[in-house]
Amino acid sequence: MNIAIVDDLRSDADQLRTILMSYAYENSLDLSIEVFSGGEEFLYEYKKYNYTLIFMDIYMNGISGIETAQKIRETDTDTAIIFLSTSNEFMPEAFSIHAYDYISKPAEKGRLYKVMDDSAAMEAGLEDGDKIVKIGNETIHLYREVSLYSMMNYGEPLKITYERDVVRNTVTVTPKYDEEAGRYYIGIL
Repeated sequence: MNIAIVDDLRSDADQLRTILMSYAYENSLDLSIEVFSGGEEFLYEYKKYNYTLIFMDIYMNGISGIETAQKIRETDTDTAIIFLSTSNEFMPEAFSIHAYDYISKPAEKGRLYKVMDDSAAMEAGLEDGDKIVKIGNETIHLYREVSLYSMMNYGEPLKITYERDVVRNTVTVTPKYDEEAGRYYIGIL
């Protein structure tokens, strides 16, 4: 699993990286983590669909995390973006960009582990690089449709068809409710 951390405070980025590496070790998960010191640096190096998760600070020197995420969403509607901030001020903007989550800084180990654990899709067997093509009988064209279906079904199991190496597979995924965020997630990879 490829993860990007975008934060201009090296100490915060290092703390986050340490927690994620601990999670990977405890769960026998292969993680590749790249750290970027700001939105401009990240966008310069960015390749569409290269990351499963992007942990994005909001307040940074140069362009903000919100602006960086908006640029990402112009070409990549699937990658999960998790915002990190000392304030809830930008939460509406973050979710309008289809953020996977919004975490208060400093990020606590338990909260980060919960984000990593709460991937219902991962539990159902979906893997990094799988492409969701249908939910129920509805064809999926955009990431937004996946989010919408998971929120609108209020935790009901979803029959998801995905492609892996040109082969279509179908699994049932039961969205998990996040009380802090007040919504259901399926944990798109």
